[in-house]
Amino acid sequence: MIDLLRQPRTEGYPTDFLLARLRGKRQHLAEMTGSVTRASVADNWEQLQADYRWLFESMLPPLRQRYAPCFLYYEVRSLLMLLRAFIGLDRPQIERLCQNSLLRQELLKQVRQGETIEEALAVLDGWLGMLLPPGVRLVDLYTLNGNRAVEETLTDGLLRHIAAGRHNPEITAFFIEQFDFRNLLTAARYLRWELGEIPLLAGGGDVSRQLIAAAARSDSKRLQQVITQYVDDASDIALLESVWLARCSRRLEMAGRDPLGGSQILDYLWRRYQGFRQAGLNFWSGESIGAWEGAI
Repeated sequence: MIDLLRQPRTEGYPTDFLLARLRGKRQHLAEMTGSVTRASVADNWEQLQADYRWLFESMLPPLRQRYAPCFLYYEVRSLLMLLRAFIGLDRPQIERLCQNSLLRQELLKQVRQGETIEEALAVLDGWLGMLLPPGVRLVDLYTLNGNRAVEETLTDGLLRHIAAGRHNPEITAFFIEQFDFRNLLTAARYLRWELGEIPLLAGGGDVSRQLIAAAARSDSKRLQQVITQYVDDASDIALLESVWLARCSRRLEMAGRDPLGGSQILDYLWRRYQGFRQAGLNFWSGESIGAWEGAI
């Protein structure tokens, strides 16, 4: 998985020193009140990219290897924003998003050489085949079903790929939460717009198991009951996202209090991402995050 990420030339700092640096940076994150507008979403994401790149380059190689799935999880979101820039033919934004990306330079170089979204997707088909179902090509998905299908396929494929690997307990717990998060949002969207069979991911925790069991019986009432454990109105998708983001934040904050534990790294990555995403939710004032951020 780390093969998809660029490998810094620096060796990084001793882990104890790096964790001490992170503790200092985490103290300042609470002061970072997000204010995202339509015009500044890319700028805010570029700042987040730069911060993630600093952390990745500051790690010793074995630590980079261990946390590669977490960095790749966020980098796929950079890739989705890059594809949106291709759709809008926004070359300056394409260049900006590539500048601080942690993805391999060969991959980014080939993507940037494309003139259209179809050419960019054809390149990604060659690089990201391990994330796709057998016989599925991103360029075909885009032609038939649009960019939303591409975003969902890449996100779901990455989660499945990560779940198939072996990770430290704190990383496993983090991705179980992401599975549950994804399945909750998917179930809520499909119920709200009555879209039919719900494409839930296997591999999550108890929340996912409850949703999958209810979906197998086409039990919409039970699906709503699972969702309303977290929000009163199952159709309020933005509130559901906010509540789950806060839930993840509390758990990671507690785990990150161990001064010697690697959960500090997960907590820091999540805090930076959560601040960006929550600011977007606040800006859209109750609209589904799909309106501005798609599957990411």
